[in-house]
Amino acid sequence: MILNRTKKSYMGLVFAMLMILLLSAVSSAVHAKGTSVAHISPGQSSAEGSQVQATGSTGKLTVESGGPTYSVDGMATRYNGIWPDPTVARAVGYAGKGAVTETFTATSGSKYYAEAYTQYNTKTIYAEAVVTVN
Repeated sequence: MILNRTKKSYMGLVFAMLMILLLSAVSSAVHAKGTSVAHISPGQSSAEGSQVQATGSTGKLTVESGGPTYSVDGMATRYNGIWPDPTVARAVGYAGKGAVTETFTATSGSKYYAEAYTQYNTKTIYAEAVVTVN
């Protein structure tokens, strides 16, 4: 005797998974639009993030050093097309002390980026400066 089994439909599950992927991609793109990251890896002594445009008046700089015993100098810089660009916020992150955050007033329509520099040209450090504007 042959039993006729019905095939289960996985279309609902596939649709739900696609929607989750789509929503996460959209939320990442929205977050990434106003965030500039300057990430330093071992072998580097400085880094610069990409430019992001402010759509509001709030800005935040977060700096963190992964050590082992060194500090990192992080800056939020406003791009103006003429060198040098003005620094709008600055913070120093020390190894093992957690993230340091500074806020600043952004100008809507202006572009900002993150910069990070290690202590005394040290090249054995993980560090990051993150600028977020909205």
